Amino acid sequence: MAATVNISESNGAGETVTDGVTQINLGSTDAPNLNVSTQANQIVRGALSYRKYLRVHLSALGGSTQIAGIRIWKSAGTYKTGEQVASNCNVHFTYPAFNYTLVGSMDYATPVKTSAQFHTHAGNDIGLPTDANLEVTHADPGGTNMGIGLSLTGTLAAPGYSDYWVIQQVTASGTPVGALNQKIYTIQYDET
Repeated sequence: MAATVNISESNGAGETVTDGVTQINLGSTDAPNLNVSTQANQIVRGALSYRKYLRVHLSALGGSTQIAGIRIWKSAGTYKTGEQVASNCNVHFTYPAFNYTLVGSMDYATPVKTSAQFHTHAGNDIGLPTDANLEVTHADPGGTNMGIGLSLTGTLAAPGYSDYWVIQQVTASGTPVGALNQKIYTIQYDET
């Protein structure tokens, strides 16, 4: 029997956690399972979405002993002009070429749509949105790029959560009006 794993999203001041979200639409509202067909939730071009604070959630081992080695990447979907999805799992900070504790691990903070900085667990600020290297990785990173317990070699041997995967939609004034293209993100992990 396989482990039961889903995606959790954290929202609001004080962090309200929703386990088992069904989608991770980015928009101008800080909410899980966001309906972006509602105009109030849509991103104005030239603006940022609210950040999403997501985690891999192990809810039951189901006969397995642990999960580890989490990898996250954008596996399908094209960008429109001036569009970017920035993340701490990005093309610049890929395993093993970066110090995860210094630049990859994020603490929860009330999601914002105005800031152009990611604040890391180690107290470093990573600038957005001008650095194209902060886009979500576009291919399998070839190794762990999402930690557990502030470590890329961490494991979940009991129900619990990975570190935060933080993503934010960035648009430019030249981004075409209308819906953006759907993106598909792959989350892969090792289960033993």
